[in-house]
Amino acid sequence: MGYSSRQIAALAATLNAADADFIVAGTPVDLAGLMTLNKPIIRARYEFAELERPGLWGAIAEFLDRPKKQT
Repeated sequence: MGYSSRQIAALAATLNAADADFIVAGTPVDLAGLMTLNKPIIRARYEFAELERPGLWGAIAEFLDRPKKQT
């Protein structure tokens, strides 16, 4: 999914107005490549591991396998 130009402008305005020394970005999108910001960006990386069953992916699969309700 991408950001619309309107969403990028709104996010840039919000981040530039924030009373912060830097921005921590936990998104795979390179925000600095999309917009001009007035503070540095630190990119956070993370990994996801299922600890229980059915876990997130199992719950999503169960949801998608449910019969659709008729409206």
